Amino acid sequence: SILNSFIKFLNSKTLFFIIEFICFVLPQLFAMTLTSLNLMFYLLIILLGITLTWYFKDSINSNEANSSFIYQQQNSHWAFISVYRASMMICTCCAILAVDFHIFPRFLAKTETFGVSLMDIGVGSFVFSSALVSKPALSNKRSFIKILLSASPLIILGFIRLLTTKASDYQEHVSEYGIHWNFFFTLAFVSI
Repeated sequence: SILNSFIKFLNSKTLFFIIEFICFVLPQLFAMTLTSLNLMFYLLIILLGITLTWYFKDSINSNEANSSFIYQQQNSHWAFISVYRASMMICTCCAILAVDFHIFPRFLAKTETFGVSLMDIGVGSFVFSSALVSKPALSNKRSFIKILLSASPLIILGFIRLLTTKASDYQEHVSEYGIHWNFFFTLAFVSI
């Protein structure tokens, strides 16, 4: 059959990448764009990912696919934290990239006056997931200088974003973070 010859053509890592993309990225992307108001189509996408995973489970050699995210996480005690953080990162990246397009529903964008939306939850979710794996939170032996040094990449990214948005005259919502503040500064100062 055509499907079996296609499977033989692909190597295991490529097949794992395709399956992980269908299982992790597509459902979140569709939930925020095309299927945000159509639950049945969204459930069909999830069912497609489950079906593909079940169908290809025997055709993939696990020795060649050891680098796969699914394979690495199945034996880990804290696998749920890694899956949560990966899902949150995918959701955040999709939302940040899609929010400027008309296909992204406005009710999922950041709220201007009151209420909570998907993008508002993203900031709190980043802070929560950072706290779950934070070395300073897990041990009290780190000095303030080491904590400041570990937060310095976020501070630098915050200044880079501030300078590039001011230099390019990019749109800024003052109601979001104010005039000079941004998400990188928030993450840096929460970690300090």
